[in-house]
Amino acid sequence: MGDDYRKGLDAYKQAGADFKVGDKQVAGMDRPPTELLTQASELLAKRAKANAAAAESSADSALWRVGVAMAAGTVLGLGFFLYYVNATIIRRAREVVANLTRLADGDFTRPFQPGRMDEIGRIAACSETVRTHLGALIGELLNAARQVGGTSQELGRSAQALAQGAETQNDAIAGNAASLEEMATSVDTIADQTARISDDSRHSAQKTATAWTRWRGCAARRKP
Repeated sequence: MGDDYRKGLDAYKQAGADFKVGDKQVAGMDRPPTELLTQASELLAKRAKANAAAAESSADSALWRVGVAMAAGTVLGLGFFLYYVNATIIRRAREVVANLTRLADGDFTRPFQPGRMDEIGRIAACSETVRTHLGALIGELLNAARQVGGTSQELGRSAQALAQGAETQNDAIAGNAASLEEMATSVDTIADQTARISDDSRHSAQKTATAWTRWRGCAARRKP
């Protein structure tokens, strides 16, 4: 094709720069290239359309993969968030609640673990302070109760000894009362006997006085 165009150029020059001669010389020579260009253009259009379809399909696939990746990332992120919440909030809150329940039941042996000093940590720290103070107070109360129990036992023994002493005194008093009653009976008997002796003595004195009076009367009558 290049030789034919050079021939057309030579004819154009020989004709005194007559373009008609040049056109006539190269007429029909550009039809095959035009057809090739048309075919190439159609092929490029088909390839472009195929590439566009492939690109669209690839874009759809990429979007689908991106969507799946985003969904997986969201699920993983949500799972990590739930794990973090469970580890930092729920589990610690459950531990605090369990320790408070044991504390309410009277178990002061297990200490609270504050961990991080957030709201739950501060609650655990305050609960540990309460546990320590209550444990010390209950210990003091138990010691006081033991001391009071010992004192009560001593008082019981003292009361028992006093009761035994009182019983002994009662026995002694009962014995003394019996002795006093016997003495009173003896005194009454002696008083009765003394009264009878006094009566007898009085009667005897009266009889003696009467006899003496009679004797004196008789003696007086016998004088001359």
